[in-house]
Amino acid sequence: FIFQNGLDEIRKLQHYLELNYTDDVLEHILERCSIESFKRADRAGKNPTPFVDKNGDSLFYRKGEFSVLQ
Repeated sequence: FIFQNGLDEIRKLQHYLELNYTDDVLEHILERCSIESFKRADRAGKNPTPFVDKNGDSLFYRKGEFSVLQ
């Protein structure tokens, strides 16, 4: 739903949190929260997380099976 009218939804959230940003800032936030933005950051290695191994494989879920951290 947020992707259909994202700017309006972020405005509602901003109002609820009693914040006041310009539409330019809200559009930047919306772009940074997009799936495509996360994919680009992931490919560039900009999403570090302690839940992946050196190869970038998840330590929790792999090939339909759960793993136990050792």
